[in-house]
Amino acid sequence: MSFDITFHPISKEELQGFFLAVLAQPNRAGEKAAHITTDPEKESRLLGIYEECGDVFADVKKGSEPFSTLVLGAAAIAGFLHPYWYARGSAISFLIDEDERFEPLTRSLFEMFPRAFAGLRDESDGMILDNYSGGGYVPNGNLPALKSMLLDDDYEDAVSTVFAEDSFEALLEAIDYALEHGTGLLEVADLVVPSEGEVFTDPDNLRAHYLENVDDHDNARDI
Repeated sequence: MSFDITFHPISKEELQGFFLAVLAQPNRAGEKAAHITTDPEKESRLLGIYEECGDVFADVKKGSEPFSTLVLGAAAIAGFLHPYWYARGSAISFLIDEDERFEPLTRSLFEMFPRAFAGLRDESDGMILDNYSGGGYVPNGNLPALKSMLLDDDYEDAVSTVFAEDSFEALLEAIDYALEHGTGLLEVADLVVPSEGEVFTDPDNLRAHYLENVDDHDNARDI
């Protein structure tokens, strides 16, 4: 099983204001999309994403979709708010599997917003377990420790097992951007699938080695 991982800067406040607010009140989708972009095509895409998030949320409530699928929707919204970074086959979730000392740095959205998700279950516990699913969130306050551990020789065996050089650089760029802009970092699988030409968020904010723009921190958002 292969994974196409993306790392998405987004703050807790943005998750509340642009994701959870619309799950709770779907009629606010138009208002929120208009606050994210003035581009009619992007606004239309956002409205479609919000509608799909609502459908997935309903399925999660019924137990026919796992909670981790809903996290993809949060990352799709995040991709219109900030640039995000692509890493082939490398994730913080996989790093935790190699070295549990990384585990305290991440939280699941389910854990972060218990009132919003009351009555639901998250069997993934904030880990990427399957394709087309969401993982955990590293709060802004934990990012310095994550970066320090990634660069510390004491963790080199686990880091080098999980991260190829290009993916490692992509994660460090995502962390640096998040630190610069006061956000946390959300990871998901298969929101971007280059081999299929699939990008289920704003392609203008995609940063990747194969695009030769991994060090570009400019935001395509027009507001």
